[in-house]
Amino acid sequence: MATQTDLTRTAPGHEAAPEPITICHIVLRLAVGGLENGLVMLINNLPADRYKHIVICLEAASDFRTRIRRKDVALYELHKQAGKDLPIYGRVWRLLRELRPDVVHTRNLPTIDMLAAAKLAAVPVLIHSEHGLDMAEIGRPTKRYLVLRQLSRLVVDHYLAVSRDLGDWLHSRIGIPSDRIAVVYNGVDSETFRPRWNGEAGHAALPPGFAPQGTFVVGTVGRLEPVKDQTNLARAFVLALTRRPELREVLRLVIVGDGRLRAEVESVLSSAGAADLEHDILHDSGNLLCGEFERNGKAR
Repeated sequence: MATQTDLTRTAPGHEAAPEPITICHIVLRLAVGGLENGLVMLINNLPADRYKHIVICLEAASDFRTRIRRKDVALYELHKQAGKDLPIYGRVWRLLRELRPDVVHTRNLPTIDMLAAAKLAAVPVLIHSEHGLDMAEIGRPTKRYLVLRQLSRLVVDHYLAVSRDLGDWLHSRIGIPSDRIAVVYNGVDSETFRPRWNGEAGHAALPPGFAPQGTFVVGTVGRLEPVKDQTNLARAFVLALTRRPELREVLRLVIVGDGRLRAEVESVLSSAGAADLEHDILHDSGNLLCGEFERNGKAR
């Protein structure tokens, strides 16, 4: 049974204005992630008098939901069981029949089969977007995944991709006509994420002495998981130091995040003689950067 979190339903008082378009976003879950962050930014920044939003989480939502600033967004959690949960299709169909959105927007492979329920619920417009391939799809995707994507062509009105590479993959590998694909790159809020200059208020992201003036810092922010491949970044960093030992004085690496690759990344740096950088890179500076990100994100 679905549980609904109503983030208060006060609607703007524009009685004379045309009814806003209702977009129902279907995601696997609402938690920390690039896809989810993009969804939240979309909801927060689209004109409220033109677009109304509903979010359906096939699983559940974490406190990441608090990043949604609009107060008229209804969020439904369907608590999908692990593995194949056949009743979920009926629950999505019934919910869509009740909500009657103008648009259903599914994202990535875990929600693509919900397009069938949306079509049967007579939703007028169906959109599917790709934010990145799963590890199982990189290289040689399984036939089942290919068939699912190819079948989606029968019902999807338009596809979105966050990179040209993904857009080309949808066209060449899945066979989607190029005129049904739009590439919309992920944006960055340059007011929130920007350098803090001398004298400007704010917490220093890097520990004292880690990156003195003239230092070149290479950094990445993300889950430490195989699909992100921070291990290769660590190897490239080590290779640069090996080929140009003098770079040790001016080159720094910052990896922000946590996950299964943490030990592997630490091992690459340690075994290559970069152990003196490992603590600052993966622990102290990483935690400080994460803290800065959280403060900035919640302040907006």
